Amino acid sequence: GTSDMKSFIACVLAVVPAQALRAVLAGLEGAIAPGVPLVLCAKGIEHDSGLLLSDIAEALLPENPVAALSGPSFASDVARGLPTAVVIAARTDRLAAALAQRFSTRNFRCYSTTDLVGVEIGGAVHVGGDVARAHGVEELTGPRVVPAIPVVERRRRVRRQLGAHRPFDHQLLAR
Repeated sequence: GTSDMKSFIACVLAVVPAQALRAVLAGLEGAIAPGVPLVLCAKGIEHDSGLLLSDIAEALLPENPVAALSGPSFASDVARGLPTAVVIAARTDRLAAALAQRFSTRNFRCYSTTDLVGVEIGGAVHVGGDVARAHGVEELTGPRVVPAIPVVERRRRVRRQLGAHRPFDHQLLAR
């Protein structure tokens, strides 16, 4: 049964439209063992509540750490093996790095960050564009909103390797 399979699940990918996430996760209550990461692959903000998808996931599945996978990518390109860069964000560096390592392949590069909210907002604005701005997302995020999140993370990592200790200025890519 379902309880037997819980011990074999290392990670759950939620690959459903943002507006269906709440219903799908409600149906998963009790089906995922505590501690198993839930990776949100949808981009957006729940229309009815205005909540980020991670807020919904953390409320419905509080025993499961939440991460978000985002990036300027197309499923057809990934399926064809074209080089793709994405970012995976979680509240802890340990989880984000572990998931990035788990998902990365020769042609699918995952960068990790702890800026879960920034990645979610960036993805929502990238997908929602004018709709997101009309709902005040830009006011909430200011210059942090960038659709090229993997580029930001790669540049930040390179800057650290070169000895830069100032936090990466997200505003550089916001234009």
